[in-house]
Amino acid sequence: MKRIVYELDGQLAIVTPVINTMGEAEGFTEDDALARASQKLPDGAENVQILDAEAIPADRTFRDAWRVDRDKIKIDMPRARDILRTKLREFRAEKMGSLDVEYQRADETKNDKKKAAVIAEKQVLRDLPAHPKIEQAQTVEELLRFHAEVTRELVQ
Repeated sequence: MKRIVYELDGQLAIVTPVINTMGEAEGFTEDDALARASQKLPDGAENVQILDAEAIPADRTFRDAWRVDRDKIKIDMPRARDILRTKLREFRAEKMGSLDVEYQRADETKNDKKKAAVIAEKQVLRDLPAHPKIEQAQTVEELLRFHAEVTRELVQ
């Protein structure tokens, strides 16, 4: 089934027209469903296009960076990089709390070696959103690999 895609307020919206199995007139087609759904698009919808369902990316990690360009959805890479930075900041915030506890315990026991290790790990977390690999990435696959690599390393 085809999809209607459009942009509204800087976001990409996707409409899946439906053919009701009950209550539709005999012979109601996909084209009829598309026409009906097209009539109900909101005011201000821009760049309205009809795409094959296969043109919609399966991975929604960077959904807010999707833009429609002719007959396909493309990724706005600067926006995707910003999304990844936000994800890294959220990950970092979770990790920082446990590191604060580790630091306090090390401080209580006067374990300077452990305190130094915690300080170094916290600095790595602070530096994550500015990591050069993020800006160097040319595809979402590269961003996803970097994200997986970083989170895997820091969870251990």
